[in-house]
Amino acid sequence: MQNKVVSRAPIYDSNLSDARGNEKDEAPLSKKLRTSRDPGEALQAPFRSPQLPAELWSLIFTNVEDRHTIHSASLVCRVAHREADAFLYRDIIFKRWRNRYIATVHRALKASPRRQNMVRRLAIRSANGHIEEQAVTMLVEILLMVPNLIMLELAVFKPANLAILDPLLGQLASVCPFRLLVFLTDAPFETDIVGFYAQQQELIFLSWDIMHTTTRPPPAIPPTALNNLRFLRCETGIRPFVQSARSITHLEIGHLLQWQINQILELLSDQLVSFKIAERRNAQYTPLSPALVFRHGIPRGLKYLELREVDEFQSAPRPPKFTTLDSSDVLPFSEPGLSLETFVWQAMWMCPSDFRHPEIRCFAEDVSEACHSLRDFVFFSDKDEPMSYKLLEGELVGNKEPVEFPHDMYTWCKV
Repeated sequence: MQNKVVSRAPIYDSNLSDARGNEKDEAPLSKKLRTSRDPGEALQAPFRSPQLPAELWSLIFTNVEDRHTIHSASLVCRVAHREADAFLYRDIIFKRWRNRYIATVHRALKASPRRQNMVRRLAIRSANGHIEEQAVTMLVEILLMVPNLIMLELAVFKPANLAILDPLLGQLASVCPFRLLVFLTDAPFETDIVGFYAQQQELIFLSWDIMHTTTRPPPAIPPTALNNLRFLRCETGIRPFVQSARSITHLEIGHLLQWQINQILELLSDQLVSFKIAERRNAQYTPLSPALVFRHGIPRGLKYLELREVDEFQSAPRPPKFTTLDSSDVLPFSEPGLSLETFVWQAMWMCPSDFRHPEIRCFAEDVSEACHSLRDFVFFSDKDEPMSYKLLEGELVGNKEPVEFPHDMYTWCKV
């Protein structure tokens, strides 16, 4: 039996006729007939990818850390572009001052009120290059555009930049549309910055690196300001905050005179959870040790204690070297009722030696026996690998692998 062949004959349109009657018009073939679609034509048609929903784009961007990748993906379609804005403009971080970058962000925010409401963090972490006056004006305008900002970092106030950045200080002192939780700066201790603190009633984390001032006497922070401040990092201690910041639980300071440390401990001893002292060596170098700093005892509620010596001055005299630890440094840990969990000690005066490991281990055992709540002891000496010891119920239970300088889990928490 022969297979029946179905021919693909043209299909005429019977509705085509001329005005003369029933005769069929012989119009051009392209207008008179249509052919059936060839299955191969579908393969030749341009391919259109299916549109991903906005929720899926948001999930993708949540798992991508590289901002350049997010920016490239945002160019795929309008949905991706819209969803990427929340990830591109939520955190605006400049490692250094760049006039053209500030202009780009200013232009992007000005074009979209939606983006303005997305910004949560704004940071400029250094300003070593040329600062244009127009860029300063744009930065001031940016601060007026971001009502939902909660973290601001401005490490740009070097003495050489103060004159051109004066409008920025003036804006901080005036009414700002945002209410910060975190503020990191090296701004001078002037009336403008004090006015800024007075209006930021919700501030809980403050890092103030440099407190130079040209005002004599320096301005006073009002007692009603910074009442919610809990985390304070300040090179020169808490003297400007004595009348206001009574809620501080996490404190990092430079190495002060002993009477200043005693004043801090007397004021905050009942509430401190984390206490860091970082000494920058100078001509009047004094070895930093627990016996000297805590001669009147360690605060009982303290969980994290860190004593550091930082070698920042190459021309400074090298500290005297010793080969043994003083047993008196164990005494502050013998106070009853301590709840200390982590003790970090960087002693640059400790002479590097292959024979010092048993001595440090012995000191760790003595400290753990004196303070049963202690869980971790980390020791650094001059240009040596750190040694970390795990403690449990007054006994040394093992050595941990050498670590970098540890982060304070009590201070560097997510706000």
